[in-house]
Amino acid sequence: MRVELRFTRGPRAGQSLALDDNQTVIIGRGVETTFRIDDPSISRRHCQITNSPQGVLIADLGSSNGTYVNAQRIGTWVQLGPHDEVILGNNQVQIYVPSASQLPHLRCSSCHKEISPADEAAGRVRQDTNGQVVCADCLKKFDFDPHLIEGYLIEKKLGSGAFGSVFKATQVATGRVVALKTTRTSRRSTTRARTAGLTSSPWSTSTARS
Repeated sequence: MRVELRFTRGPRAGQSLALDDNQTVIIGRGVETTFRIDDPSISRRHCQITNSPQGVLIADLGSSNGTYVNAQRIGTWVQLGPHDEVILGNNQVQIYVPSASQLPHLRCSSCHKEISPADEAAGRVRQDTNGQVVCADCLKKFDFDPHLIEGYLIEKKLGSGAFGSVFKATQVATGRVVALKTTRTSRRSTTRARTAGLTSSPWSTSTARS
């Protein structure tokens, strides 16, 4: 059964994260986590929560400030129940098991269209480290999650070649429209983003910054 993690205190307060059967989330402030919280009071990889056949389980991942369940610090796997409170640094999470009629409708963070239960059940959606959900159509459009490169919102693909692709994007902090060039090395799947300010001239794939 799906469970919901409701964030009631901290930078993510007011947000929630749904976990389906056999789904796992790693919470922390590092970019490699499943659900990222930009908060220095938690570790890069703080805790792991799994919706398993044995129930909802949580384990601390060696965090500095610890993981607390109902005011008790935990280490290895502990089972969570409905309405249990989890404390991660300055963040508080409540466990909620909604009925089917209470489950919120997912919407794509890019096109804002409602995601059908069929697409969700088939896994034709993606959730990034900011908790944003992207629909199947937008995944095809962007070739990858528009929020994947931290600090930028990718709007559309402008072109691609043998060594990478160029995308139109907006820098979140400044609102500046830029071109992002991603390149992949032959030895490993590493993506590097390079930016250049957009102008009326043809697109450039140079590394020069405006």
